Amino acid sequence: DTLQSCCIPRLDLQIDLRATSERDSVAIKAGTKQTRPYRSTRQEGGHSETSEATPEIQELVKQIRPTVEVQLGQTFDIFEATHYRQQVVAGMIYHVRVKTSAKEDCVHLRIFLPLPHTGERLQLQKAKTAAMNDELNVM
Repeated sequence: DTLQSCCIPRLDLQIDLRATSERDSVAIKAGTKQTRPYRSTRQEGGHSETSEATPEIQELVKQIRPTVEVQLGQTFDIFEATHYRQQVVAGMIYHVRVKTSAKEDCVHLRIFLPLPHTGERLQLQKAKTAAMNDELNVM
């Protein structure tokens, strides 16, 4: 038996990192073939940028409203999600700005949505009163 040598072709990779529209863009070239760029608005485990609230976010806010009113000791005429940020954990954490009056009043909420298989319910983790022009920070 003879040991035969084999050649494994060398793979030359070129990685091009650059900021595009304030988002990271990575393009990887292997030989002459190029993969499609990867774009990410956040790091794993990090928080997303602030976005306008979606119907899904409004539904979460609707479900958690009674808990918010009890915790803050007040009832609200309006309870409309306007903006949110999210963080992927073992489930999802949402930081939501909710308009609570015709004025510039709002509340900032931290809501935890567990993974479905856990059987856990939606949880209000924090709530605080704020103004509409207050930045939606991580609580």
